[in-house]
Amino acid sequence: MRGADKAEEVKAALAAVVAPARAAPGVISFDIAADLTDQNCFVATEVFEDQSARQRQEALPQVGQVMALLPTSLASPPQLTVYEAIPGA
Repeated sequence: MRGADKAEEVKAALAAVVAPARAAPGVISFDIAADLTDQNCFVATEVFEDQSARQRQEALPQVGQVMALLPTSLASPPQLTVYEAIPGA
């Protein structure tokens, strides 16, 4: 994150995403957390019923506002890890 001011701006934008994301159809859970050792590092944990639910959530205007902040706010590119549930597990 590029400075405390940028971190607070991103943190506020991320917080604004939580309620609408959780209300989106097919979103099972959506949480934002700050790293305990680096309060300027944020982690989003999202669980969706399917890819369509993920696309609906990503289309929210609040998500667009976060995405618009990232190019001038991040010290490094975001990391994305996608997991798929194992049927029957």
